[in-house]
Amino acid sequence: TTVLTETDRFGRRLGPEAITEFLAATAELPVRVFATLPADPFLDGVPGKAAAVGERDALLALAGHPRVAGVGELFWNQVAGRETALAPLLETVRAVGGVVWGHGAGCHDRKLSAFASVVDNDHELLTAGDVAPRVARGITPIGRCGSIRDDSALLGATDEQLLRSEGCLCSDGMWPTELLAEGYMDHVVRQTIAAGVSPEVAFRMATLNAARHCRLDGLGTLTPGAHADVIVLSDVERVSVETVISDGAVVVEGGTPQVTARPHEYPPAWYETAAVAVEPERFRVDADKATEGSVRAIGYVGGLLSESRTVRPAREGDE
Repeated sequence: TTVLTETDRFGRRLGPEAITEFLAATAELPVRVFATLPADPFLDGVPGKAAAVGERDALLALAGHPRVAGVGELFWNQVAGRETALAPLLETVRAVGGVVWGHGAGCHDRKLSAFASVVDNDHELLTAGDVAPRVARGITPIGRCGSIRDDSALLGATDEQLLRSEGCLCSDGMWPTELLAEGYMDHVVRQTIAAGVSPEVAFRMATLNAARHCRLDGLGTLTPGAHADVIVLSDVERVSVETVISDGAVVVEGGTPQVTARPHEYPPAWYETAAVAVEPERFRVDADKATEGSVRAIGYVGGLLSESRTVRPAREGDE
């Protein structure tokens, strides 16, 4: 019943007005949608990231929006040495109770301690041994399962008491085809349970712990005074969702949506912002640049992962 998402992709392309438009487009949905602000415009010294002062001021003004929940993920290696530049954003967000998301893949020991002074959480848990050091430093560990990576197995190998008290769950991105085929947070919880985490703890990580960490009062709990958000399941371990009540309204009943799609008109100029040139010349390699007929190429691994490869492309004129 609640989605929290980053906005850096379209915010970087179209500026603060894109975030304002996103908040407007999601204002009347049958679920709540919260957004985080991109930190990129404040990253001086990072090519292609920093923005003009006016854009930064506009982002700071959005920090107090009731559906802005903090700052989107900061990469630990980008933060180092740029704490002063980030200070206005971090101070403004924290002053209104926002949370700072972190990306700490490969960050350990003293560097992790320094990172803990900037961020509140980390979803880049690469091994089960990454959980305890983060908890010890006050960083909330967020288990991830989505199109980019599936880290469910490491959650199953982690001390469950740490997950019960501190852990949360996220998807870190789901491709539309997988979203339709596998589900969203139901899929994340299902995979977490399948990895060996008890259903009680898995559901807590996706509800109560997450709401508390994101400081979303009245969400993630079935207690007096909380929002009337209820998920009815026919099978707990399979996370088979039958009925969804969002803020007191039945939006799914018996597995059937009770709401319809709601169109939103975006500014006309925005519809040509993702055009990609695909002329053949962009992909042509001159033969004199090949080494014994081979050239370097980008190899697709999966999700967002790529690697450097050497290939032997077809030569013009060859059969």
